Amino acid sequence: ENNSGESVATQAVCATTLEFVVPDEPVTKTIGTGNTTGRMPANMGSSYSVAQQIFTKEEIDFVPGAITKISFQASSTYTYTRLWTIYMVNVDKESFDGNNDWVSVTNADIVYDGTITTTGSGWLEINLQNSFIYTGNDIVLCVYDHTGSEQIFNFYTDSNTNQTLKYDSYYPISVDALNGYGSKYSSRSQFRFVIEAADELEPAIPTNLAAKANGDGTITLTWDAAENAMSYNVYSGEEQIGATNGTTY
Repeated sequence: ENNSGESVATQAVCATTLEFVVPDEPVTKTIGTGNTTGRMPANMGSSYSVAQQIFTKEEIDFVPGAITKISFQASSTYTYTRLWTIYMVNVDKESFDGNNDWVSVTNADIVYDGTITTTGSGWLEINLQNSFIYTGNDIVLCVYDHTGSEQIFNFYTDSNTNQTLKYDSYYPISVDALNGYGSKYSSRSQFRFVIEAADELEPAIPTNLAAKANGDGTITLTWDAAENAMSYNVYSGEEQIGATNGTTY
């Protein structure tokens, strides 16, 4: 406490640094094979659609790094231009538990926002506007098609009943408010991506450290999430007194 009786945070919060042995060059990886077709990663046959797909760390099979390009294998041969917003999120989640088990996404998770143009069969390649920092976990890939018109187009997919959620509408969709809507879909995209590994992902310094007195002689610390951080060490002076994966201690 200070002279006015107010609680003062004397602890420091540090984000941990991750180190890995990695390849020197970008690597292209592909998940999924076969000739099954479906309407993933987006249902162009609906005016508006949103879909989330899970790709597990076992499938990704790579060290942390930056994903700079993603691709989906088209089976249709038509040329269309659509409006897509694409989100990517690191998660610890291998499947969806039910029809409304959506993973929350925010504007901070957007990796691409703009037009895509199908050019016939083959891989539809999308260079990400914001590289996705992959931390070694599972990934949720969320595509929101907000074109506002209907065009039939299919992609090559894998049969899968627990790793895809979708919702289609004639009206704009609030991607951050999907509770009560959605259904599992039996297909998941054949997915290709380019990842540039890094031997060290240096986290930013946590900011806006604040303390709140709890009335029982303890305080609660909060801070803003630091980019590239997976966990936080909490210090009192030079002594580490705890660690957490969240932004509260």
